[in-house]
Amino acid sequence: MPEDQTALNRGSAAQGFAQPADSDSWYLDPLAALQKRNVHLELVRDWAPDLRPQTVVKTDVFEEANNQDAVLPNVKLGQRLSLGFDVELRTVAKAQRRYQGEAPQFLNADARNLPFASDSLELIISTSTLDHFETRAEFVESIRELARVLDPKGRMILTIDNPWNPGYFPLYALFRLPFAPFKLGYTPTRARLDADLRDAGLRPQAWRPLIHNPRMITTLILLGLRKLFGASADGVVSSYLNLFARCESLPTRWFTCVFMAVCVTKEPPSAA
Repeated sequence: MPEDQTALNRGSAAQGFAQPADSDSWYLDPLAALQKRNVHLELVRDWAPDLRPQTVVKTDVFEEANNQDAVLPNVKLGQRLSLGFDVELRTVAKAQRRYQGEAPQFLNADARNLPFASDSLELIISTSTLDHFETRAEFVESIRELARVLDPKGRMILTIDNPWNPGYFPLYALFRLPFAPFKLGYTPTRARLDADLRDAGLRPQAWRPLIHNPRMITTLILLGLRKLFGASADGVVSSYLNLFARCESLPTRWFTCVFMAVCVTKEPPSAA
């Protein structure tokens, strides 16, 4: 993990980043949320350093509505418009309340049927959105729709749940229960996703495994650490997160990662 990211995990992370005053951290420890935000912003820095988009679009606004892992308000590429959309109207309304009067704008829309012109979006950021669709058919439909609206010179940064992670299927079963705050859906393997992207006219340019903290287990452990150490818990929480971040350099990283990330561009049309 880069040194600047480690520093952000220690709590002075918020400086220089858009942070609304209210934060609903029921699903993620504040430092784990900052870690999640930072690794996604690092993807944008690494995979779109030369991009100067007019519009940046994010495919869901759950993070923007709830916690400090919000990505969209912190993408600074000189864009005229930062726009997030979500199929859940309540989530859109909550995000609007949190960022009222600030740069991001929010829209109620479905990734399978987008209200954007073809070839119109220069940067699309999709953070574990498409893996909430129930079926593979819906997943593929959304990939094709995002491919339709992506500018031929633009980029899409996509992250989805990693089905090879040992904790994925227990978590999947847990989040199918009636009291779950949201449901996990279909997610493909890396090879299957690569094929689906290419079938939709997209060209994968780079891949990266993201975040190696065991999901749910980490939430419970960090809750315990917060209770045990109180106001001085940030240091030990950061050490915990940084320990698992070291998995990024191991040969097992594609099994331990919680998310798979890929950067894609649009295939040029074939000559007739």
